[in-house]
Amino acid sequence: MPALSSWVVGIASLLWALLFSQASLAQAEYQGGLQGVQVEEISSHASGYTENGQKVYRLFAELRAGYRLQAVYGNERSPLMIGADDMVFNQDEDDVKTGDRLRAKDAHSMMADSWVTIGVCSPGMVAIPGKASIPMTKPFATSDILVSGTKLELFSEDSDGNTMVMDNGAWLMLDGMEGVGESGAVCIAQIVTTGLPVYRLNLQLIAPDGSVEQWVHSHSEGVQYQSDFLSSSSP
Repeated sequence: MPALSSWVVGIASLLWALLFSQASLAQAEYQGGLQGVQVEEISSHASGYTENGQKVYRLFAELRAGYRLQAVYGNERSPLMIGADDMVFNQDEDDVKTGDRLRAKDAHSMMADSWVTIGVCSPGMVAIPGKASIPMTKPFATSDILVSGTKLELFSEDSDGNTMVMDNGAWLMLDGMEGVGESGAVCIAQIVTTGLPVYRLNLQLIAPDGSVEQWVHSHSEGVQYQSDFLSSSSP
């Protein structure tokens, strides 16, 4: 009987190890499409376009291969906040609020203005870490950025604020935008400020199989993912 007991214990241990490894594998397989949020200072590219100590920052969502960023949004349960811990600056010429409205040949507006986007930073161009922009490598049915439920007041030419809170709105691209570069980056905003960017973000992705995946900074529910990297360390 002792031998039999040892055998049973051994089998139980083996089954437990197998179940644990399968659970770990399942968790790895369903880790979601968002890898992180990157903040890049691009003042080296903006040299000559800014003044008074302003710096230019871009926020990027980093996606796994095959995923597309469809929307940046806020709702009552998980409001979105974006801006800086000091004043956010905007150009007073074109009052551009979204990246698809930037003019491809107007480097001043592209590099010295604050705006939101889903990847694009002028017609046919996408923002990429380490560079100002590169041409789109894949055609899209539309690269228009739609805005719903918000006037994006922070990004208006007459704004004198530093943050924007959105609890019932979004900016989005219907077809979504795939990431570029090794990190799978999709630009979501450019912030020109004398301070540092601050944010609490919610993102909606399109998975390779066409399903929708939501990521929130807090108060997740159902099948939503929640992660600390969707919030900046600053308040």
